[in-house]
Amino acid sequence: MCIPGKDEKSIMKNYKIRPDNRLAEINNDENEYVDSSYFVLQIHNEMNRLYENFDHFQSAADLLQKTNRGGDPTEFADSIVSVFQGYSDIDAVRKIEDLAFELDNEGSRKKLKALYKYMSPDMKRIYQSRINELLAQ
Repeated sequence: MCIPGKDEKSIMKNYKIRPDNRLAEINNDENEYVDSSYFVLQIHNEMNRLYENFDHFQSAADLLQKTNRGGDPTEFADSIVSVFQGYSDIDAVRKIEDLAFELDNEGSRKKLKALYKYMSPDMKRIYQSRINELLAQ
């Protein structure tokens, strides 16, 4: 578990992680932690043939340095944000391409513009010409 800016010992003394990976008070399972955002990284020790040749020492120091066990925890959070932004961009492209066949409808054109507006700056640069092409139709 990582809560940027919080003292781990204090949190672990007063809270526990429920089976649904929610942080709750030790004495009252119903009172969830709501002071700030946090994430839970859960590791299972289960056999998976896909990972038989996986080098589990590779980049382990880098990962530990990015968690609340050392280094700046915001680096790890930034990494996760970057992954989700990439997913969001891919999802937006898929939705835009689905709308490409409905652009005679003003509502679809507005939706396309909204999807494009919330893409990352890098993806906007890459996809600009396609958006211009679609809106010119």
